[in-house]
Amino acid sequence: MAQTRIISAHITKKNTLKAKYTQKEVGKGGLDTLYDTEQTKKTTQEIHRDLDYAYQKMVPHLMFSTQLIDKSVAIPADMEPENYFNDFFWEDDKRFDGIHITGIKTFGKHAVEGIYLYGYKMTEFDDVVELKSPLISLDRSPANTYPLHVLFGAQMETLLTEIELYIFEGKSVNDNQLSLELK
Repeated sequence: MAQTRIISAHITKKNTLKAKYTQKEVGKGGLDTLYDTEQTKKTTQEIHRDLDYAYQKMVPHLMFSTQLIDKSVAIPADMEPENYFNDFFWEDDKRFDGIHITGIKTFGKHAVEGIYLYGYKMTEFDDVVELKSPLISLDRSPANTYPLHVLFGAQMETLLTEIELYIFEGKSVNDNQLSLELK
């Protein structure tokens, strides 16, 4: 069975997905000839709601990690940051309006060790401001400086699962929506 690692996955202007990935496969010689193949796959079907939802759950992480949040965009003092992000209070926060995640790029040779997030913000004047996060480490040790790395890691696992379902199993916009318990 092939092991897959997503290298990058970006939503296109046509609301489809272009993904680059590697697969560790067994060669003709058997187990002794494992090799990685890097492939790109661009789909023609519209992304499904689960995948879009998993991408958009990264919005607060993009904003938080790019430090576009200043004191005027701080998380309410009476709420734990993880609850603010995990319980979707941020979705009702008008300060996040107009922000969309369009892609990810992973970092790590054999396993995903960190993620870059890509997106944009629509301004009130219909201008588009491109956004890219710094590398967000998935290291779950206390040494990780990103304060929401555990939550981010769980949400990234869900996003990567949705990407794989979409590109390898053909999960489409017509399939049963929100089939996974999204973290």
